[in-house]
Amino acid sequence: MLPKKTRRYLHLGPLLLLTALVGCMTNTETVKPTDALFAQRQVPEAQLLDVGIQVFESTTPEEGDEAENGYNPEVRKAEAHFIPFHLKNTLQLTGHWGAVRVTPLQGDNVDVTVTGTILESNGEELLVEVKVQDITGNTWFVKRYRAEATDASYEKTRKGERDPFQDLYNAVCNDMLAYKQRLAPPDIRNLRRVSKLKFAADMAPDAFGGYLQRNGDGRYSIKHLPAADDPMMQRAMRIRERDYMLIDTVNQYYSRFYDEMWEPYAKWRESYLDEAKAKHELERKALTRKILGIAAILGAVALESSNGGNSNTGTLRDLMVVGGAYSFKTGMDASADARIHADALRELGASFGADIQPVVLEVEGRTVELHGSAEEQYREWRQLLHEIFVAETGLKPAAAPAQAASPE
Repeated sequence: MLPKKTRRYLHLGPLLLLTALVGCMTNTETVKPTDALFAQRQVPEAQLLDVGIQVFESTTPEEGDEAENGYNPEVRKAEAHFIPFHLKNTLQLTGHWGAVRVTPLQGDNVDVTVTGTILESNGEELLVEVKVQDITGNTWFVKRYRAEATDASYEKTRKGERDPFQDLYNAVCNDMLAYKQRLAPPDIRNLRRVSKLKFAADMAPDAFGGYLQRNGDGRYSIKHLPAADDPMMQRAMRIRERDYMLIDTVNQYYSRFYDEMWEPYAKWRESYLDEAKAKHELERKALTRKILGIAAILGAVALESSNGGNSNTGTLRDLMVVGGAYSFKTGMDASADARIHADALRELGASFGADIQPVVLEVEGRTVELHGSAEEQYREWRQLLHEIFVAETGLKPAAAPAQAASPE
């Protein structure tokens, strides 16, 4: 069967179809069965890079395509947290990385940042675009990954370890590892230093802004380093640890959310797969019946023409017309059943979205709601850290931290 993306373009002209197919082939990798590459021995701490995975973004299907795509806004909002958290779990299990955290916003506090967009997601297919960039501004890769699930995919799942689309997560992890392995030890040491200096410069630009320079290509490099016992730098690193504490608290919430989401999400996706298979089968049968019906009617017309209205053939002709019309009608009825299944998919998505409730938690005396307002709370937290640092060091208050601004 052709991929759904390809089938969707079949109504276009040949030139547009060719353009669409070339576009799909250019950026998208259809993932094959893939095992994650695990570290065979413990990686030295100095060679580990910390990873921050942002909550994913999502595209909205064109009007009328929601049912076919299994799209539901509440489900997609939940997936935007579920998918990065499962990627975090997979990265951690490989043993090749330092701390791996899901972050509500991009910040200058991590060696490697992963961002992603959900292009299509349901129980049958997952298509995501992933961008990996390091702290210097160097983009490791931007790639689209597409995977399809089968009944067997759902039989092998393990919460926290194996998703029905696990091959896709493994492929992302392996691509990140392949790039990391091209870095020499001095390169990794440089990334770790830049991340510390960028955080310090964010807290106190007057004190630390001169340690880094931004090159013509937009990448950061180190001009010089502070002294190993620089007290201002030591304070900045203590503030950094407090920032980690909040993000770790946020990740505890994401972990609970992920655990609570696992079972209803698995049921929703598996139900979608069952509905989609039934829908595809009905569409196939409907098309076959319509073709047979039209062929029977055309055959009757041809028979009439060749026999000049002979009464013996007239009865056969009438039977062929009636039979052809019935086959065409049953084909139309089957298409209606397929539409009923499409509506059922929408209802399944809506019922799943109702199962996901936001959770509120207390952080440093502040109430943080992680759905919708987590980003605002995180910005407030970074501003608070900035104020704490100014109070501790006696520096002149500066503007709010750069990464506290909205990504837009």
